[in-house]
Amino acid sequence: MSTDKKIEIKDEEAMKEFAAEFSQDLKKGDVVELVGDLGSGKTFFARALAEALGAEKVSSPSFVIKNEYFGNKLRILHFDLYRLTELGHIKDELAEDLSSDSLVIIEWGDSAKGILPSDRYKIYFKVTGENSRELTVNDYS
Repeated sequence: MSTDKKIEIKDEEAMKEFAAEFSQDLKKGDVVELVGDLGSGKTFFARALAEALGAEKVSSPSFVIKNEYFGNKLRILHFDLYRLTELGHIKDELAEDLSSDSLVIIEWGDSAKGILPSDRYKIYFKVTGENSRELTVNDYS
């Protein structure tokens, strides 16, 4: 059963605080899909989430599609599928990573429909002001 939770984020510090809170529930094998318009805060949140989990030197995978980080307890795989119109050559790798014991964070997951597990977290990002956002969190989609 899907549950939705709306979170009002007033600035970057509040986004970091929410990422730290959200990170406490994550475990090996979880998938987090980030959905929203360009510039809505998906990459900022992914970076804050990885850092909250103990990862260092977190960067956007926009041009390489996938980055790997190591947190205190989790291996973190961060995908940015923005530049892909179809999965093509990374389909098998993504499917394998989704079934691993890593935490997987995916931006622009629409390109991976049919591969993403149904029991994933899905966070929708909506711009509500220059620095403010409204997040809608679904723990099952």
